[in-house]
Amino acid sequence: MTMQTLRGRNGKYTNTAMENEEMLSCESCPLKENHQYYELPPAGSAHTRITEQAVERSFNSQSVKKAPGPDKLSFGAIQLL
Repeated sequence: MTMQTLRGRNGKYTNTAMENEEMLSCESCPLKENHQYYELPPAGSAHTRITEQAVERSFNSQSVKKAPGPDKLSFGAIQLL
């Protein structure tokens, strides 16, 4: 892939596609002087594998006093099935 060499406001030229992308993002969305960087929180557990026991525990711990859904079945009836 060939890309045209770009020149930024500071007069610096780009040599690679990655430099082009970086320059375009900096020119399009310049950082302000008081801009703060935030670190992402540590990864949670949403990516862990779901076990059959976890599904069964969750299913059996639900309240049967919930209102029926659009299919007119209450959760108690679904548990019995």
